[in-house]
Amino acid sequence: MPKDEDRDAVFSRLLEVTYSSTADPALYDDLVQVWENYMARTPDLDRQGPHLTHFNRALGIFAAMGRRRRKHGRDEQLVASFTTPAFLCSRDMTLRHMNAAARALLDGGEADPLRQPDLARAVRTLTATRRTDIVPLPDGEGRLTDCAVISLQDGTGEDGAETGDPACLVVLTKPGQADSPAWTRLSERFELSAAEAGVLHGLVGGQTPDRIAAARGVSVNTVRTQIRRLLEKTGAASLADLVRQTLLICTQLETVALATRLGGRNDGGADDDLHSILTSDGRLLSFREMGDPRGRPLLFLHNMMGGTALPPHIQRLARDTGWRIIAPSRPGFGASDSVSLSGMALVERTARDCRELLDHLGIDAALVLGLMSSAGIAVTFAHMYPRRCAGLLNVAHGAVMDDRMIALMPNPTRTMAQTYLRSALALRFLTRVAVASIDVRGPQHMMRRILGLCPADARLADDPQILQSLGTMLQHTIVQGGEAFSKDGFVSLHDFSDTIRALDPAIPALVLLGAEDAIYRPDQARRLLPDLAAYPVEVLPDAGQYLFYSHTRTVLERATGLWQRGARRRAKNRPARLRNHQS
Repeated sequence: MPKDEDRDAVFSRLLEVTYSSTADPALYDDLVQVWENYMARTPDLDRQGPHLTHFNRALGIFAAMGRRRRKHGRDEQLVASFTTPAFLCSRDMTLRHMNAAARALLDGGEADPLRQPDLARAVRTLTATRRTDIVPLPDGEGRLTDCAVISLQDGTGEDGAETGDPACLVVLTKPGQADSPAWTRLSERFELSAAEAGVLHGLVGGQTPDRIAAARGVSVNTVRTQIRRLLEKTGAASLADLVRQTLLICTQLETVALATRLGGRNDGGADDDLHSILTSDGRLLSFREMGDPRGRPLLFLHNMMGGTALPPHIQRLARDTGWRIIAPSRPGFGASDSVSLSGMALVERTARDCRELLDHLGIDAALVLGLMSSAGIAVTFAHMYPRRCAGLLNVAHGAVMDDRMIALMPNPTRTMAQTYLRSALALRFLTRVAVASIDVRGPQHMMRRILGLCPADARLADDPQILQSLGTMLQHTIVQGGEAFSKDGFVSLHDFSDTIRALDPAIPALVLLGAEDAIYRPDQARRLLPDLAAYPVEVLPDAGQYLFYSHTRTVLERATGLWQRGARRRAKNRPARLRNHQS
């Protein structure tokens, strides 16, 4: 597009791309380019811009369409991978996909299971009430198996309209099979000994007490004693009730795990390390724990386009180096409820959420790691709760910003940042197109583009495991839509210099940047941080913006150094009587 093109011609091109992007979100890059061109020619966007009407109309089109996800193929692949029998069906009682385990259980899957009255009734009830139900279903040999019917939130669009995606996940329990991963949780829930769990496994598998005793090499009386303990611990009224209750609980536990992988608010990580608490204002706060459960606590604050399910190599390294990573999903991200706050009020509320999480876990102080855009939240936490901050490590962002740094950023980051500062409506529309682009083209496509902004990061895209993890974490950002992404613009672009200057100088701190980072450039960070001696900057020569993933060992080494410095400070400040007692 010629540089001397007048504003009317640019506006015409903007209209064309605006409406075209509703049908083809892959035009997101073209939209960003044309919009930046238009911004340069429009001084007061939200007052003078004739684009406002058309952006609103395009948003209305998106609302009518709902989120068009590339889900059919993904859901079928996931269900096919389940060893648990399961199938998908739509709200209109159409069977969408049945995996091999379910076909084998249901006599080859030739008969439509939705013709079973109890199951059809459960699906209809689910459609009307969203209430999960467990009903009996005959298998291929006429035996009853428990069938859990779970709602998938992706059955409707943003406005409640049917999108055509599967609305129900149906999970079946194989008769006589008790090797579900849910068994570990069941044993923990009822505090079963290994022997008791073994006896219960045999009973659910259809074995008599005599056969269980023979297989375990113990007397029948011993097995009967263990059965009595099982009845006491589980509250079951009889042996038959114990077996059925166990099958039901295992079905429920496994079904929830499978449904979480398929639909709703999920960042795609393992379910075993995903937990949640209720905050003081009644919101759900989701978090993960990874690494060494007895290690030094590290509060990990995810970035705008990231998540909490860290790649396996980071989890292993954290475990090997003695770090217990606690990673909350910030409000509106992943499975955490959103909050009707923005700007600094949202930042402070997020810091309070983190403090409440540490209270819940019984952790006095943690090293706080702010990744990229969350650096400002990390700084705010350290300022609000200095005694709870054992050290402050900001990675790939220094929590300082100005227009000059923004102007040097590559696209689409530069245009999105400038849009945040100039037009709330335009930001909402561009974010909506970005979300649609990710839905249609897949998160890994977007991550390849982001990583391609610098050579050091581009190398990460060659590792399928890391690329998949980063794509999964990107889903964590948009699973509830684009609101959290839009609000996070404040955290990314706000200048926290005053908060940094007010930090307790006794808190050990470090900003770790990559020399090849094209978005948060180290030279600009040094320009903005010349007089903050307690907040030093270190630049890694062969790293980019995603240095946390490419240089994880170095990051954790710096974290260890900060922790040790903080430990000396805490020991020095400890009351003399306590130090003498410990010595």
